[in-house]
Amino acid sequence: RRHAWATVMAVAVFPWLVHEEPAYYQYKNGVDNRSRTKWLCFFRFILLGVLLFQLIVRLGIAFQLEEHLRPVFSGVCSNFWEESRMDECITEWHKWTKISAYENDHLFWDFFALFVLGYIQQLLPHTHLQEHGEAAEGEGLPGKKHRWKLLTMFWWPCMVWLPLFVLSFEGGTLLGICNLAMLFGVIFSADGTLALRKRWVWRARFCAWVFLVFGLFAQSPAAPCSVASCKNHVHNTFMPHETCVALQNLRNADVATEAQMRECETGGAAWGHDTPSTMMLQVVGLKRVSGESISGGLSVLFGSQLGWLLLVIFSATVQLRIFGSPDYGEELEEPFITEQQSVRFQRALRFVHEFHCRGALEKNAQQQRHRALRSKLKRIMKRVNAILNTHGTSREQQGAAGTRVAGRRDDTSGGVNQDRRQTTDRTQIAIEEVQTRQGVTKGIADNVTYLFHDDVHFSNQYLYILDKVATGRIQPDGEFLRQLVYDLAEGLKDNVEESHAARVRTESGSSEPSVPTERCSKPESKSGLVTGIRKSKVFVKQQRHALLRWWERFKCSPYLASWMWDYAWLGVVEEDFRVKDAEGVSKEELHAHRQNNSPFRVLWKLVLSNTMSLVGVASVLSFIETRCILDFLRVTMVFFVALRSHPCPPRAFWTVLKVFSSTLLIFRTFYNMPFFCSGFGVRTPMQESYREANYPWEPKLVIEWCPALFSAGFDVTFGIAKRIG
Repeated sequence: RRHAWATVMAVAVFPWLVHEEPAYYQYKNGVDNRSRTKWLCFFRFILLGVLLFQLIVRLGIAFQLEEHLRPVFSGVCSNFWEESRMDECITEWHKWTKISAYENDHLFWDFFALFVLGYIQQLLPHTHLQEHGEAAEGEGLPGKKHRWKLLTMFWWPCMVWLPLFVLSFEGGTLLGICNLAMLFGVIFSADGTLALRKRWVWRARFCAWVFLVFGLFAQSPAAPCSVASCKNHVHNTFMPHETCVALQNLRNADVATEAQMRECETGGAAWGHDTPSTMMLQVVGLKRVSGESISGGLSVLFGSQLGWLLLVIFSATVQLRIFGSPDYGEELEEPFITEQQSVRFQRALRFVHEFHCRGALEKNAQQQRHRALRSKLKRIMKRVNAILNTHGTSREQQGAAGTRVAGRRDDTSGGVNQDRRQTTDRTQIAIEEVQTRQGVTKGIADNVTYLFHDDVHFSNQYLYILDKVATGRIQPDGEFLRQLVYDLAEGLKDNVEESHAARVRTESGSSEPSVPTERCSKPESKSGLVTGIRKSKVFVKQQRHALLRWWERFKCSPYLASWMWDYAWLGVVEEDFRVKDAEGVSKEELHAHRQNNSPFRVLWKLVLSNTMSLVGVASVLSFIETRCILDFLRVTMVFFVALRSHPCPPRAFWTVLKVFSSTLLIFRTFYNMPFFCSGFGVRTPMQESYREANYPWEPKLVIEWCPALFSAGFDVTFGIAKRIG
């Protein structure tokens, strides 16, 4: 609805926007029904007035209202439009004011909106705000519908960020700069107080409303097009709607050059030099849009600037209602979003405990690894010497090189035969591998390998569990430790059974277990097909269950824990939207928050956990693209400040980084304004003598194009080069 009455309805919203400003309207007890009824009556009055006026105009068409208003429109058009285009101007005014009859009449939607407003107003006296806990009466946890309500309220800010993010791509315009600033304000205030978040959401909505009103007015014939046209030695800034839309879709590199301007002299069509009015519209950044049918209106709603501005207003209004809801304050703000200081302190305490324990254990582990490597080197050197001295060394001397460590196993025999020597070597290798991998002493590695029959895999797994218990990642009295020990015992049992079966097969003389063979017979076609379908269904079901079991094990695996910052989610019960107390945080397993997560949720947590790496990659890519001073400063700050304080950069670093990046982005967007040229130049008015000699058909006050760029200036080196124009 991009006509005059849509502009009137948009302007009528202004009192409601001002009344809901957080500085004056604090949402102490939410929005009561009396306030809602008052504003519904106000909107019904505005809509009814617009609807009645349109009906009167429709009746006036039968009495030739167009002919009576033609002198009025002609007088208005004579001030802006060319004399030869009076009929086009009058037609545009008829379309914009909806005076002339047209095919796609949308009065039905006005009647429908008026009916819905009246129906809602009748229902309001019979409604009440739901009390806390009413959705799940008699249950310990919130009901499913109530959980979806909390989930919507928690993630709804993303609906405010999305249209602001899209509108921020209107680079080099006030529309892009203002929405970029609103986006930064809304995101940076996300961890602030509730009053601060309300204030920034209201500002974003008010900013979108201002641009929406201006954009609706820019669709009128009274506003010039954002680009000037030149055809047959005629310079025009006021033109039909479709012509303006077609000119706006042309690329600047194709038409906005002095060479292309020469086409106007030969009867061709090209862009004309900008005037102050077209320059102002280019600075604002709002364009005209086309589309008269319902499908065209939907494309405008989801694919134009006006549509995204409406989405900002809608999503911001819903967000303010969510902030004012009692459920938000009682079930999200207090128990979930605003965490207690004791909870954060307990998380930090657990991290510091693991960090220092890990550092101390790793220091001792390095020493033990060095000893194991030296022992391994000595053993290999002895073996090499024994091979080289085979002919001059007796069998007793060869056996002495593989003597077992004292105290390990009783060896009462005087000589060591071949089997004993192989067993001794295998044991020594297992001790060295465990000692090198886990960094434990030789005595501990000896005892553990003896416990697991020289199996390196199970020995490492056992020591890994002990290491995680010592550093605090696994609770010593938790259920997860029991499950890990049980899985270890089951794996060891299966390994022993497989070894015994292999030994039996070896002693019996067969290397593989006998498999009974069946004679192939041709089954009946129907029964064979049914059997095959059943087997395939069973196979698919088994594979699905196996995949689910693998996913459940993977969510608790140490490999995933090495890539995820589990401390940030300690004590968070995502299903119930609450945070445990400090005691619950101190006793919770680190992987507990991952147990009920979907793959998308796990991936999201992995992205958040590796934010530092993503920031480093983004800063490097930005520097590779621009190779400028400002991006070099950012890369230096990331790699020489953040890495030195890894894994916990100070809060001041993140504050400085986001302020620096946001300021740089806003400054670059501002420098892309159409009145700036490369090299910190400014577009100036064309000299009168030059205009009369070359472009006599253009108005007196026109603005020259930016000169061609032949070399990189200081703005490119500094990092704010123009991207547009």
